[in-house]
Amino acid sequence: MILYSLKAILLMSSLLVIYHFALAKIDSFKFNRYYLLASLAFSLIIPTFQIPSFIPVSAQVNHQIDRIVDQISYNSKEGRQNEIIMAHVEGESNLEVSETTKTVISSKQFGKNSIHIIGYSLISLFFLVVLLFKMNKFKRLVNQNPNIKDYGFTYVLIEEKTSPFVFLHYLFVNAESYHSNQIENEILTHELTHIRQNHSIDILFVELLKVIFWFNPVLWFYKKAIQLNHEFLADKAVNNTYQNRESYQMLLLSKLTNSSNAYAMSSASTFGITKRRLQMMNESTKISKALSIKSLTIISSLFAFLVFSSSSQHLDTLSSLSGSSSVEAYEKLITEALGENTPFTLVLNKLDLENLRTTYNKLNDTEKEEVSEFPFLEAEVFEKLKELQHNEKGINLKFNFKNPPATKTINEEVWQYWKNSKNISLEIDDQPLAHKNLDSYDKTDFSFYEIEEVKPEGTSNDSEFLIKLTTHKHYEEKFFSSKKTLHTISSEYKNGDAIEVLYFTKNSTNQDQKVSSSGNNDKELLIKLFEGLLNHENKSYPDSKDFQIKKPHISSILRKNNEISMINIFKD
Repeated sequence: MILYSLKAILLMSSLLVIYHFALAKIDSFKFNRYYLLASLAFSLIIPTFQIPSFIPVSAQVNHQIDRIVDQISYNSKEGRQNEIIMAHVEGESNLEVSETTKTVISSKQFGKNSIHIIGYSLISLFFLVVLLFKMNKFKRLVNQNPNIKDYGFTYVLIEEKTSPFVFLHYLFVNAESYHSNQIENEILTHELTHIRQNHSIDILFVELLKVIFWFNPVLWFYKKAIQLNHEFLADKAVNNTYQNRESYQMLLLSKLTNSSNAYAMSSASTFGITKRRLQMMNESTKISKALSIKSLTIISSLFAFLVFSSSSQHLDTLSSLSGSSSVEAYEKLITEALGENTPFTLVLNKLDLENLRTTYNKLNDTEKEEVSEFPFLEAEVFEKLKELQHNEKGINLKFNFKNPPATKTINEEVWQYWKNSKNISLEIDDQPLAHKNLDSYDKTDFSFYEIEEVKPEGTSNDSEFLIKLTTHKHYEEKFFSSKKTLHTISSEYKNGDAIEVLYFTKNSTNQDQKVSSSGNNDKELLIKLFEGLLNHENKSYPDSKDFQIKKPHISSILRKNNEISMINIFKD
């Protein structure tokens, strides 16, 4: 939605700039009217179109703004490889998100979405009420004052001394001026042109757009341009009818001293607007020049349509303005493939692989480091992953991201002990803090805590303790708003077998291997991994006691017939 809105705003702006620099200077007022209305309509439609991009854009354009929020990844403590593996097998690692944590996720997401929706709805409601109030004023004027029907319109005679103005097919005039025939024919012709050409419909269209897209400031500029062009059209009708331009211009100047009305849907008679109207009456554009400008305008507009279509593949400039829309699109694809009750488990069969790869390739190197980890989009690895996704063996593959720690509640007794103890040091949100500052907090301010024993070196003093506290906001930023880190890969088979690939061991098992092209080695390792998962049912593995780690390697666990054993998934 953010990217769509940004594209619509930028496309509207581009088309309006084209109008002001080209069409606004020539007397093709009828063409200009339809151009402005079409620009609004197409600016809302084009960003949703799937138009192939034929526009090469230099990579030099790909300048991204600095991140407003730092991405924080959660990493577990380092330990010996066998200890990590055994902890995983014995279920000590966080493979499932606690109910409390799930509640935190859902409530945070629901809360944010609700605030945005409620805020948007309230502002839209405000603009709708303002519009209905304006229309109700016209309705009251019609109902409370005498009406005189004429050919195709209706006079509404009001007591207020004001210049004539129109709304829909109603022409509002001062009753005394009407009965004494003091209203100039040129002014009547001008206002009746607004009625006959349905200018009020144009303004109502813009007003309705403002109700829905109130956050789009360009709509206000469009309204002014459309209203002014309406005046040009009405002035042209007057001059074509009476053929006395100088007299009409003097009449307009004399009207500048009159008070303006509070109801008009057309442009007010200010000096600046009147001056512009007088200038355009003197404008006479040659047919050939007008045709050239119109043609150039159409070509420029079509170019803008291509640039801002939804399938344009080189909109990095837009990405930088929208807070990196490609990053948002990538994370959205990841989120859509997560399990319903397992928000940190990505289901391969739910993942739009082709779209994910296309989106990933739009990211620059910095962004690729910041998005959720899914290192399987290189050509050969990607093809093997697609083979797994579309396999006929019924293999169900899942990618499990690192789960956040479950939230912890601090009871009153512990809280008071911390506040009164003399042998503890304090960290809040990963920042050291003086112990006395704990009095500024309440135990309900925190979602998570850790306690570490700190033995002063070279002394016989009693142990000290480091209390690490995490506030609710920092807990969300640290464990949920940050990038997701791939932890394990699960593969389930029709015969009941289940393999757990401990992907988090990849770096620790291969860290001492000195290679000049680690990227190629990673690619080969992942290809062999997916081949191993594809061909598991055709393999036999040695007894786990005879198992030896050979590098490069990723540790894997087989669950078969309620037994757990370590296997070498890379074995042919």
